[in-house]
Amino acid sequence: LGIIIIVWMYCKLYNSLPQYHTPQVLEAAVKGGEFARKHIKIPGETRCYFAVTEDGRPARLQRKPYTECFYVMAMSELCRSTGDVSYQEEARSMLEQVIKWVREDDSGLGIPRLPGSGGDGAPLPAARELGRPMMLLNVLSEFCGGEGELRSSYAQHFDWCVKAILQHCHGEWVHELVGADGERLPGSQGRLTNPGHAMEAGWFLLQEAAIRGDEELKRKAIEHFIVGAHAMGRDREQGGV
Repeated sequence: LGIIIIVWMYCKLYNSLPQYHTPQVLEAAVKGGEFARKHIKIPGETRCYFAVTEDGRPARLQRKPYTECFYVMAMSELCRSTGDVSYQEEARSMLEQVIKWVREDDSGLGIPRLPGSGGDGAPLPAARELGRPMMLLNVLSEFCGGEGELRSSYAQHFDWCVKAILQHCHGEWVHELVGADGERLPGSQGRLTNPGHAMEAGWFLLQEAAIRGDEELKRKAIEHFIVGAHAMGRDREQGGV
């Protein structure tokens, strides 16, 4: 995972800041990107290893879609850096898989379907993590960049992400887990909150609000996901979040 984040970061710096627009930065990014294509993306599949050895041998495979998310970001930014459309096709193919996992069916991730939990064997209600729509919104934004036509082709997914993230906010609480339709969950699942995660979601919502010129979305992102979450997570006695 680390190398594809670095590839994305190098390309972002190369594309955004003159002092990093150098052959050395681009060369390092391309080397990392080619290593990722050869060793991190699983051959013949739209999946990525979470960790590999220095010489590229697989070491760990996660049951989560986040390595693939960063792969999309790295490949799309590499395309902008180099003009090589093969990187964009890599990103597009992986993005379609991520969208399917997040919005439709994540069984391909290998998450076991267990019959239930608890002493009475009652099944837990279906839960949706905040991280999934939040990360998909960020990946879509990075993939599309400032290209309006490309954003339009993914408009329904942008809209779904924003709606899904906002469903995690109930009053002053931003819940880490909600039901499949955004409803509050019973028990400890429904009480779980992660202020840092909520603030990260607020950051991505703010970016989307700025692109759309949506003042109401901007207000919700600031009040509930950033200011509210910070207030909830702040240690008033010792300081820090």
